[in-house]
Amino acid sequence: MKQEQYNLQINRYESGLMIIKNAQLFVGKLQSNIEEEEPKLKILDQELTEKRDKLKIILDETEIKKEEVNRATDEQNIKVEELTKMTNEIKNEKSDTEKEKREALNLADKLSNKDLIEINSYNNPPETICYCLKIIVLLFEEESNVKNKESLKEWFNVFKSKLMTNINEFKEKLKIRIKDEQITERQFKKIETIYDPSKFETNY
Repeated sequence: MKQEQYNLQINRYESGLMIIKNAQLFVGKLQSNIEEEEPKLKILDQELTEKRDKLKIILDETEIKKEEVNRATDEQNIKVEELTKMTNEIKNEKSDTEKEKREALNLADKLSNKDLIEINSYNNPPETICYCLKIIVLLFEEESNVKNKESLKEWFNVFKSKLMTNINEFKEKLKIRIKDEQITERQFKKIETIYDPSKFETNY
């Protein structure tokens, strides 16, 4: 009976030792697998670190681009506002120009043959009239016939000799130039350089 108990105990020990050995073999094999995989894990960790760094760079670049887009949008909005303002100014200027053109046509219509004949009869015309006629000579591009451009009387004489040979024809040509805006930029600049509002002031 004691022998059987002894044998059973020995068998248990042997089984336990076998389990321990198997466990040691498993642990050893696992340790070996871990050592084999460790370089791969290091490489994987390095790759993940690189990818994380690249992702951070992409995010930073995205943020920079976002700021650039915002700036570009703000600049575009400013340009749109400026363009809108410019468009409105052009519309206002066009409106003012149309009004001035209507007023000029109205004045041209009111210019009677009697007035023109009277002006044409002057020997020593007032300076204000000479100045107005100088502008008309420029409008009709007859300034090349003015020999002494400092003399208002000379401008008056050119007006009479070149534009007043036919009064009715002159009036029609004047209205056509105003109505059809046949005033070139070169003419306008010339008139602008000599235009002086004080010349139209009269003292009574």
